[in-house]
Amino acid sequence: MGNVRHWVFAGVGLVAVAALAAGVWLISRPIPGNVPVGTVTNNAIVSPTPSYSPPDTSGCIAIKDVEKKADCQKAGYYLWSAQQMDGVIASGKSEDCLELESSLRDRCLSLLAGKNGTALCDRIGDTRLREQCQADQIGRGEDLAACDAITTTDIREGCQQYVVSEHRTAGAGVDFCDRFDAVHKAICVEWYWKSAAWQATDVRLCHKISDPNGVARCMAALPPDTDGDGIPDRPEEERYFTDPKKADTDGDGLDDYDEIFVYQTDPNKSDTDGDGYSDGQEVKNGFNPNGPGKLIK
Repeated sequence: MGNVRHWVFAGVGLVAVAALAAGVWLISRPIPGNVPVGTVTNNAIVSPTPSYSPPDTSGCIAIKDVEKKADCQKAGYYLWSAQQMDGVIASGKSEDCLELESSLRDRCLSLLAGKNGTALCDRIGDTRLREQCQADQIGRGEDLAACDAITTTDIREGCQQYVVSEHRTAGAGVDFCDRFDAVHKAICVEWYWKSAAWQATDVRLCHKISDPNGVARCMAALPPDTDGDGIPDRPEEERYFTDPKKADTDGDGLDDYDEIFVYQTDPNKSDTDGDGYSDGQEVKNGFNPNGPGKLIK
């Protein structure tokens, strides 16, 4: 019996020693390379290695003020520039824009150009932002031909529109365009009626443009108006309940636009006042289509 106990205890001891040795071997065994982070390899978890990229401070070198340079080197060039923007704009000192990171420098110059004039636009590095800045400055004046210097098509057209629309909104008539040479007068007239058509959402105003191509451009910029009555299709269907494919829905001789916006008659009823005469007949003969008496315009 004593021998049996001896062998049992000896066996248990050997198992314990073997397990301990295996554990030490697993822990100390090197982890193979090229193992995805977070996976388990032979019971060992590969943990991510923390990485840190210091902020870019290369642009800080050109900053002359010692204190500003130190702040820039601490925060990084872009973050420091972003922190400076509001103060620079408030001060109005365009020279301070030049210390900022390039994209913020261009934005800073563009914002200050509104206060200090077109010269600042010329210092903007990004072509599109520079031309947008120039268009904004030109649009404040009357020199339509100055827009020709802008090379980007949509910005040049925006410049032309700005010049004309600003004066049209201020009350100038289309004769404002008479001050320009023939080429720029045609551009001015087109933008004048385009702006008016957009504002009124009235496709008929496009037809005041003499150039057929200008008419087409004007109409293409407006919402679809299938029947050409001056009211886009969607409001005809959803607001006025008129036929978007028929300019005179009720067939009384007045198109839907005139019924709604000029005479305030019912575009879906040929005889609005029920006196036995159609709205078109009454208007043609000078009578009020909305009731008794003569038509007062």
